[in-house]
Amino acid sequence: MSDRDHLIHRLEIAFRIFGRQFRHQFLKSINTEISSGEFFVLNQLVQDGPLKVSDLAQTFDVSLSHITALSDKLVSKGLVERKRSEEDRRIVLLSVTEKGQEAMAHFYELKKEYLKKVFETVEEGELETVLRVFEKVQHSISQNG
Repeated sequence: MSDRDHLIHRLEIAFRIFGRQFRHQFLKSINTEISSGEFFVLNQLVQDGPLKVSDLAQTFDVSLSHITALSDKLVSKGLVERKRSEEDRRIVLLSVTEKGQEAMAHFYELKKEYLKKVFETVEEGELETVLRVFEKVQHSISQNG
């Protein structure tokens, strides 16, 4: 394995571990009553507006039954509601309730504070370098699929 291949392999592992640790520690730090799956579904609904269960399943690459189970829990907690589409009454959309909007606004503030704490030992120049690298990789992904 070349040095570059080895570095790319290490980077892949670091990405995976960082993502897993960040999700776990952030959700643990906010001491919420929702699971990580529920959090991500709620977050997606806040970002993209009302969505069908099938759209969420496709976005997260999980089964319809998995999204249905998560949405059932979010509905029972009053964070999400089911609504029939105005255009096609057969279609049921999931949308965020006012309580869900308020919860996510609170989570976003907590996430901002958590990220400040996580990156407090990283110098500004280092953050700028990491950001440039991420932006370069994002551009490469968008160009190459």
